[in-house]
Amino acid sequence: MLNKVAVFFLLVIAGVIGVHQALNSGALLRYLDAHPNPAYVPKAEYYIGYAYYVIQDLDQATTYFLRASQRYPKSPVAAPAYFAYINCLEDSPAASRATLIDEYQKYLTQFPNGQSASVARSRMDDYKTGAR
Repeated sequence: MLNKVAVFFLLVIAGVIGVHQALNSGALLRYLDAHPNPAYVPKAEYYIGYAYYVIQDLDQATTYFLRASQRYPKSPVAAPAYFAYINCLEDSPAASRATLIDEYQKYLTQFPNGQSASVARSRMDDYKTGAR
């Protein structure tokens, strides 16, 4: 039994290392570009962006969130991916108030009934009034 558990963990670790290398080398992006399946690629890009967000690699997170929302605007993850992109911008010290207002306006224009539309509207108003 212990042998099977050890083999399982070795396979998991090897898989994590392989994915990490594919991400760092750009091989995964090239693969996703070469195989643009709208059923799987936007979700993959969204979850990769989320993984980068969790470890606070905001540059990489914004790349994947923006790709998912711009390349697949009709995907179920397009609105959440764009909202996550804006969250990354908010967490970045380089984003100006004007940029955030503009991005929230773009979100509301593209996804007026999106799951996060009310939050986006509220945050945009807060930035406009200086409350945020």
